[in-house]
Amino acid sequence: MTQDNDELSLDCGGDCWGCVGEIEAAMGDEDSLAKVRDESFRGLRPGWIDQLNPPPREDVHVSPMIDYDKYLAGLDVAALPEGAREVLIALGQCQYGEYVDQRCVFCRGAITVEPLTLTGESRPTSWRHSCPCGKCNGTMRGL
Repeated sequence: MTQDNDELSLDCGGDCWGCVGEIEAAMGDEDSLAKVRDESFRGLRPGWIDQLNPPPREDVHVSPMIDYDKYLAGLDVAALPEGAREVLIALGQCQYGEYVDQRCVFCRGAITVEPLTLTGESRPTSWRHSCPCGKCNGTMRGL
């Protein structure tokens, strides 16, 4: 802590900024997110992925018709409201334990999915989904 040659060891009152910064950023704290993004840009956080706005997956080139069919099987996709397709795919990816790569059709921000459990339960019973603009925010129960 407070090492002059390590900018991530700032004295933040007893907690290590190197860890706390990433945790607060992932939770959406605007000040921490801005600082951690800047630290990442300057090379102080190699390998850090912005969970609220991850980079596009350029290494994955698959047909959406093949890749996403399993999440939408049995649904009349044409009848879904705008943005619902991407949310359902994100929920499916989370349920299968896969990387969630979907983006909000309104703000192009990453759709995040958080599994929720009841007290004492080990398996999720609902999932909270959200995006930066809030138009894809909601909760899905019983996948």
